[in-house]
This record gives sequence, C-alpha cells and structure tokens, in this order.
Amino acid sequence: MGQGYDRHLLGLKITAQRLSQPTPDFFQDPGYTRMGHFVLSTSTLSTDTIVFGGFGPVVQDGFGIGYNVVPNKLGAVISSNKSKRDAAAFSNALYKSLDILRGHLLDPK
Repeated sequence: MGQGYDRHLLGLKITAQRLSQPTPDFFQDPGYTRMGHFVLSTSTLSTDTIVFGGFGPVVQDGFGIGYNVVPNKLGAVISSNKSKRDAAAFSNALYKSLDILRGHLLDPK
C-alpha cells in the first residue's frame, strides 16, 4: 500500500529539473536509486473484453507483466530482456505457484 510514493517523488524530481532548480541530494542517495530499480513491473487490465495485454520491463534486468483477472480465469503476458532474464522460466514458476494456490483453495486441509 505504498500509494504511489515513487510517482510522487519522481514528480518532485522532474518539477525541480523543469524549474531549473538543483535536484535535492536525496535523489542521489544509493537507497533512493535502489528503491527505484523495479525488477518486477506490472500492470493490470481491468476488463473482461480484452483477454491479453503486454507490459514491458522498466529496467534492463527486469520483467514486465501485463495481467488480467476476471471471475473465472486469469492470465499474464510476461516479457524480459532475453540476455538478462528468462521470461519463460518466470512464466513456468508463476504457473506452478498459482497451481499450488489453487490446490490449497480447492482442498484447504
């Protein structure tokens, strides 16, 4: 529930740049740099009329996942930079994980 803090901080940084103001030191801090390195970047389609949609990674060593959840199914399109990450392996791991969760929901022993 970060409520978009990253977008807020980016907005402040861009505003300073557009107003020709010095960028505050906070934006040079290693913690801020690491915080903004989103290896897993996702976007959802909130409709049952579009089955698939893509979303690209936002960093070179990341994954982009476009996903959709409707009452009776869900789907995901996973992309990555082939030389940095394996989207097929991630897809297989996601499928297995969701299958395990489904099994627990159907048979919650």
